[in-house]
Amino acid sequence: MEFIDLNLARKFELTEARIGESLVHSMQKRMPQAGAASIHVAGGIATFTGIDSPISQVIGAGLDASIAETELDRLEDFFRTRGAPAILELSSFASPSFLEMLNRRGYTVVEFSHVMWRKCEHGKKFAPASSGIAIRELAANLRPEEAKLYTEVVSKGFAELLPVTQELLDVVEGFCYDPQGRCFLASMDGHPAGGGAAALFDGVGTLGGASVLPQFRRRGIHAALMVARMSWLASQQCEWFLSVAHPGSASQRNMERFGFRLAYARMKVIRKWE
Repeated sequence: MEFIDLNLARKFELTEARIGESLVHSMQKRMPQAGAASIHVAGGIATFTGIDSPISQVIGAGLDASIAETELDRLEDFFRTRGAPAILELSSFASPSFLEMLNRRGYTVVEFSHVMWRKCEHGKKFAPASSGIAIRELAANLRPEEAKLYTEVVSKGFAELLPVTQELLDVVEGFCYDPQGRCFLASMDGHPAGGGAAALFDGVGTLGGASVLPQFRRRGIHAALMVARMSWLASQQCEWFLSVAHPGSASQRNMERFGFRLAYARMKVIRKWE
């Protein structure tokens, strides 16, 4: 049985960080006017795709005990000069010395999440989707109207948790054009019902951005999206599956049903400017 240590946690965190960086690069090509940007800082990657964007944050920072105060200065300047608060997603493996630096600067905790993982068992077959559910893999060269449909469905599925802002729409649509990943659209009896994305970096396959419209929930769609994305990742030589969920949520329970277990917790911290 494989266990989580600092090296594997660092690999997982940097995989998540690189997904954000890849989305930034995609937006820079498609929407240069949006001002998307990223930098490698404090051992992680900071990304900006709009003040209210869910990926305007830092992932992977603080895992190295030797990080200097000047690195935190550079991180904060990246966000402050763009009018955005500094937001960090911190792994529970973060260095105590880095946490002390954040405490001195007045960062506050706003959210916790669980990073879930499992080994990829090549050749393993999963149960087929329930009757009436169809999952369609969107091609890498998908038509713009397909990307817009996927974006609308997934964003509406998140509406209770995240306001459907233009920044959110831009991020969700960005997954459709990410060369490292693939999007999947679910339908129930011919009606668009949900969607989710997958991406692969350095053997780590991530399952993220999945949602189901309220009227189609509790009918097996989330599970069908899990199967489709895991099957695609396995075909891409994935070694580990990785996903993030709110503690105790329906998403976490679904992951556990598929053999995922807790790798570590994350803590989201924020510093706003006067």
